[in-house]
Amino acid sequence: MKEIAKSKYQGYLWKSDEEKPIVLHGDTERGWQLDESENPFIVEGRLWDEKNRRSININYIDGKYIVKSYDVSVEELSDRERIETFIPHRIEGTGKLMFIRRWRKEEDVLCAGFEKLIPGELIFVGFEKK
Repeated sequence: MKEIAKSKYQGYLWKSDEEKPIVLHGDTERGWQLDESENPFIVEGRLWDEKNRRSININYIDGKYIVKSYDVSVEELSDRERIETFIPHRIEGTGKLMFIRRWRKEEDVLCAGFEKLIPGELIFVGFEKK
């Protein structure tokens, strides 16, 4: 069982038996116990804890929860070039979904060993304010 600590999250949780996700607006403190044997289960979740600058990514794959947590710096949040927005699908009552794109350096053997940047994590950081 995996635990998502209590906080005021903005984001969504999409359950396996629902046509639309549960939308969270960061106004109520909530936490979850993710039980892999429970049905219905959360297929996908994106949670943003603005106070602690923490993003939580939940996916249910092959009967197991994969939960990743990312701490986001103030610098990342203030760098508008890093923020990518996406139009939500079936997520009502929100603005666009906002993500921070991280990049990784990787040696490129085809360019005399020079480093190149490749896309890294795409981290959910809440809904765009309308």
